Amino acid sequence: MKTVAQIEQELIAPGGAFEIVQEEVLGETIKVFRERHRCLRELVQNSLHHADGEYIVCQDQRITFAAHYQRVCAVANTLRDKYGVARGDRVAILADNHPEWIITFWATVSIGAICVALNGWWQREEILYGIGNSEPRLLLGDRKRLARIAGDTLPCPTVCIEDDFAALETTRDDGLPAVDIAEDDPAVILYTSGTTGNARGALLSHRNLLTFYSSTVFSGLRMMLLEMESGKAGDSAGLPHCGLFSAPLFHLSGLFTGAITSLGVGMKTVWTLGRFDPARILQLIEAEKVTTWPSLGSMAARVLDHPDFQQYDVSSVQRLGSGGAPTSKRQQQRMTRGFCGSAGQMTIGYGLTESTGVGTHNWGDLLRQHPEAVGRVFPGIEMSIRDEQNRDLPAGEQGEICIRGSCVMLGYWRNPEATAATMAPGG
Repeated sequence: MKTVAQIEQELIAPGGAFEIVQEEVLGETIKVFRERHRCLRELVQNSLHHADGEYIVCQDQRITFAAHYQRVCAVANTLRDKYGVARGDRVAILADNHPEWIITFWATVSIGAICVALNGWWQREEILYGIGNSEPRLLLGDRKRLARIAGDTLPCPTVCIEDDFAALETTRDDGLPAVDIAEDDPAVILYTSGTTGNARGALLSHRNLLTFYSSTVFSGLRMMLLEMESGKAGDSAGLPHCGLFSAPLFHLSGLFTGAITSLGVGMKTVWTLGRFDPARILQLIEAEKVTTWPSLGSMAARVLDHPDFQQYDVSSVQRLGSGGAPTSKRQQQRMTRGFCGSAGQMTIGYGLTESTGVGTHNWGDLLRQHPEAVGRVFPGIEMSIRDEQNRDLPAGEQGEICIRGSCVMLGYWRNPEATAATMAPGG
């Protein structure tokens, strides 16, 4: 039987599906996938291959890939024609996980503009800081969050999802506006919360986000090939792939995995609104036959603790992710038994907003053998442990995790001091 390392090498070797090559990127020579998308616009255009499949399920809305693409085109043309949004401009979103959040995200990045994902948990002062820092051409929000800044004078027009969004879709056009987008153009600003001071906006490029996408697809193929080698294909292999997303879209788990990767692979996504509700999670898993759920923190434990857990059929779940906090061996075993049965896979990993969520991945038998480890480094990514003088440390020593590769952010938005303190030239 082939080992993990052997399967990985076959995938990334010359001629492999995920061949790794070296290219110069922004003055640095780094490893990249040879075959890759060059901008997010390509991904949304290619989603028409899944035209009739469902992409977004949220409460009473069910949106196919074709309908989503049509709405993205309409909003993109309105952003350009009515609001003057051009390449490099910002469109800020302050809302719950509404389908309109996702549609506006794709419309924004498809015309070369930057989507600013404002933290939906922020209060007035934090929201005003984010708007002032990013200076958007347009702010899209929902009623609940816009109410927090009611009465404040804003530097841009505001569109309320519940009241005004239909006006963004009045433009009827067969396609996206013509625009040239470079691989290293900025696409997203995600604000990272620090222990002191204002949140810093991690500026992520199309290359960064597509590195996450390619790395995630690589990981899925690697898991599938290992399952085939060991004969451990999941019981839900015949079910259409369906992901449940309870993490917010302003977080990398919701945006990168839920909105971006799922669109690229043609997977149905089911979204929750409002506060985390374990009962609602159980209802959705059973009703939608959810096959994968990337949970965060204590989410999975809270669902397992629900008094009616045994009353629901969760046998469709074959991939249970856990992120945002360490997961003990006991927790891993409980989560695997509760959701994944004998053939499913639990996955954990390490990544951060500044590395576009890319870092390491641990899953399945490897996780059972090494439950304390965050896993194997993704291909094309260089990782080291360094001391305070930026020197590599030997195995077993404690230090700072340093990551180099096409996943690393462009820098902190309008914060050169923080960028210089975080990013070392040459990796």
